[in-house]
Amino acid sequence: MVPLPASAIGRTTTTGDPAALGRALRASLRQRGVRVRELAVGVAVLAVSTGLFVAMSSDEPRGVAVLTAKVEIARGAEIDSTMLASTVVAADGDLPYLPVSAADEIIGLMSTVDLEQGALLAPSLLEVRSPLGVNEALVGLTVGLESAPSELAPGDSVRLILVSDDVEDGRVVTEIDSSVVVWSVGVLDDLTELRPVSLRVPLDVAGQVASHELVRIVKVGI
Repeated sequence: MVPLPASAIGRTTTTGDPAALGRALRASLRQRGVRVRELAVGVAVLAVSTGLFVAMSSDEPRGVAVLTAKVEIARGAEIDSTMLASTVVAADGDLPYLPVSAADEIIGLMSTVDLEQGALLAPSLLEVRSPLGVNEALVGLTVGLESAPSELAPGDSVRLILVSDDVEDGRVVTEIDSSVVVWSVGVLDDLTELRPVSLRVPLDVAGQVASHELVRIVKVGI
């Protein structure tokens, strides 16, 4: 701020006239080489620039915490809390990803695709697995590499081929035409090359499937 000369202050104090004060201030500024009109324009430009900066700052994307895959998640896996992590992404509107507040809501959902570690989770990647109906049952099997596709995953539609040995008829092969869906797939045992598989089957064929020592699983639609 440019100080006023003592003479200008003295006149203001003596007269108490605002107009006189304004004239004295302009005279003082002119004596110091400051042009009043240019000074006013400079102040106005500074005010506009400050306003634009504040407006632009308010339009910058905000950071939003979203859910990610803490580990690799296989297709068909049931989501639990150990699989979840979070990260912050820039948001310039609605995001397609799940916010961290949705963590409890997705526990128990099933992954519809293979997810890499660090993948951002979206609602389209998860689905609800419907509970068993009154006319359905779960049948657990242990299958070898030759009895089921290696990429078998929960949610896959399959058909079953039951193989049994009969003393009189020899080997008997029976195909189950009913709708069968994979419920879960366990980890392959490297020593025995066997893995546990549970199947969602109609209640009327559950006993038939469970009683056979050899069951071949074939994916539908491949």
